[in-house]
Amino acid sequence: MATVYRIGVIGTGFAEKVTIPALQRHARFEVVALAARNPEKTRAVAERFGIPHWYTDWQALLARDDLDAVAIVTPPYLHHEMTMAALEADLHVLCEKPMALNAEQAFEMWRTAQQRHRTAMICHEFRYLPARQVFGDLVAQGVLGSLRRLLIQAHMDVFADPTRPWSWWSDAARGGGMLGAIGSHYFDALHHWFGRLPVRVWGRLSTFIPERPTEDGEMRPVTSDDAALAVVEYDDGGQAVFDLMAVAVPRRESLVMAVGSEGTIVLEGDTRVRVARQGEPFSEHPVPTLERQPDEHWLLAPFMRLLDDFAWGIDKEASPSPNFYDGLAHQLFLDAVRLSEEVRSWVPYDLDEFLESHSK
Repeated sequence: MATVYRIGVIGTGFAEKVTIPALQRHARFEVVALAARNPEKTRAVAERFGIPHWYTDWQALLARDDLDAVAIVTPPYLHHEMTMAALEADLHVLCEKPMALNAEQAFEMWRTAQQRHRTAMICHEFRYLPARQVFGDLVAQGVLGSLRRLLIQAHMDVFADPTRPWSWWSDAARGGGMLGAIGSHYFDALHHWFGRLPVRVWGRLSTFIPERPTEDGEMRPVTSDDAALAVVEYDDGGQAVFDLMAVAVPRRESLVMAVGSEGTIVLEGDTRVRVARQGEPFSEHPVPTLERQPDEHWLLAPFMRLLDDFAWGIDKEASPSPNFYDGLAHQLFLDAVRLSEEVRSWVPYDLDEFLESHSK
């Protein structure tokens, strides 16, 4: 009989919607403890899901001697400290994206996970969406040929309302912003689909709504990006363009269009895939459907598949992708976009050079 791993969860935002329900539904995990800052909400979430122990101090959760793993589902500025403490406690770690605030933090997290021989993965559940997997399969089958250009458009309206209150998402110092929230997912998709990393990066970050109201009604500056534009270029000249907005009016379905030397693949709304080759019209490619209850979050099923890999990794003392190495690669991309915005020019991307410089 397969081992059931006892896990603690830190956070009650996305964790309440997806992480905890997925863990509780998964046969390989038992949620035994929850930690978050707000005592009323933490208690309510623990009672709702039948979690026996809850804390307002995450360090108290990590001090338990009956945990095998922890899921860190908090704003990015907390990921490094929490992950390092969890690894020092010999816990396996499932960490939300983006992995950290910068590549320096991500490198330390990755290196420590290796040294402690712990399974360490990043919550890139989007890569398990059936349409994204079909897209990747078509790339692997050679439908594109060599990539010439790929366009990503994610135009959301989640922060289009200027009266939406200020939160950590509005604060760059806490890891807020569209680049980290959505850009990290799409860079993971590129890395997963094509199996390679760029050689240079260009980017621009925008804040179209410069201030938001606080809970007491005062206006507070927004320091994070609510829109990001980035271009990555590969060693053969192929490019990928990221067009990301959290303040689009109105929102529209996401779009990924890859144009290659042999054909084009289009991913629409993360649900439909269309394909065309030279001299042929676009045709819809079949996409499997995941079983889903009417009131179930659309990311629950792909998150369950991420947990399959997390459990397998703990079984085998391995860290399957998307792991902390992937997270470091993604963090280096986020850093490069921010640096490009600062210096107003292209900047190099070289993960091997970064690792070599940090191994001395």
